[in-house]
Amino acid sequence: MAKSDLVLCPTISSKLSGSYNSAIQAREMIEEKERIFVIDSKSGACGQGLFIFRAIELLEKGLKIQEVLKQLEGFSIQNHLYLFFEDPKYIEASGRMSQSQADWVRRMKKLHFHPMIELKPDGNLGKGGIIFAKDEVEALFKKVKKESKGQLIRVAINHADRLEDAEKLKDKLEGELKATVLFIDLATPIIASHAGPGSLLLSWSPKE
Repeated sequence: MAKSDLVLCPTISSKLSGSYNSAIQAREMIEEKERIFVIDSKSGACGQGLFIFRAIELLEKGLKIQEVLKQLEGFSIQNHLYLFFEDPKYIEASGRMSQSQADWVRRMKKLHFHPMIELKPDGNLGKGGIIFAKDEVEALFKKVKKESKGQLIRVAINHADRLEDAEKLKDKLEGELKATVLFIDLATPIIASHAGPGSLLLSWSPKE
């Protein structure tokens, strides 16, 4: 196996997982730990994917590792992640939403108002607003269009057994916003088990 000069380890947001602390502890067990750099992506899922794409780009440009780390810290603030769920019962079952809140969400969705979860710049999950739209695909598109403010952007999409809608969203973003969609992929089991089948996640950042 080839030996690398340096190892860069971007983890899921430390506000959502113990992965960052675990990676720091693992580095301390390695003799050549000065070659290993652990960084908190302050994101997750498709947002972490965009973070890794950006890290690869910077390294391929030949930047020194300290400059790469500095630029990635700035990138975290520009890396947005949104989540829409089809049914709140899975989040309710996890204890992250009360029954009354779940019932309220169901009533809102029947009226085509879609509550959104957003990963904040500090890496914490929070409320992302309520969007009026016929479905989650249109809601995500409207959110991205509003927040990107005409910038050229690149996008990554995750879905929980909702490939057709993910592809519709991709086509809409590429056609109307001229966005670059880097990938569509299944949501990870942990995210899908909490958000439930039919969930859609989207991450975007300004195009460099």
